[in-house]
Amino acid sequence: MNCIGAVVFWEWSACTWAVVMGFVTVAAAARVLAGDGASIGLLRRAMQAEILFAAVKLAGRREPEAVTFGVAAVVVLGLLSRRDV
Repeated sequence: MNCIGAVVFWEWSACTWAVVMGFVTVAAAARVLAGDGASIGLLRRAMQAEILFAAVKLAGRREPEAVTFGVAAVVVLGLLSRRDV
């Protein structure tokens, strides 16, 4: 989602951050799905970075499209906060 957003909303300053978050998110999610519990912390931090990124885009750039990305990150973060994860 982050990588797609970086391409759709291309901007050099934010693009690097979005692409890095995207690759970290994909790598951490793949490791979590493969059963690597140590990657849950990395995925949580990636989702926290996404929430911050969405907030900056909303407040600083007034881009309501960022709400979709922020909400998705909140949902994933909520799922990762479950005790059985």
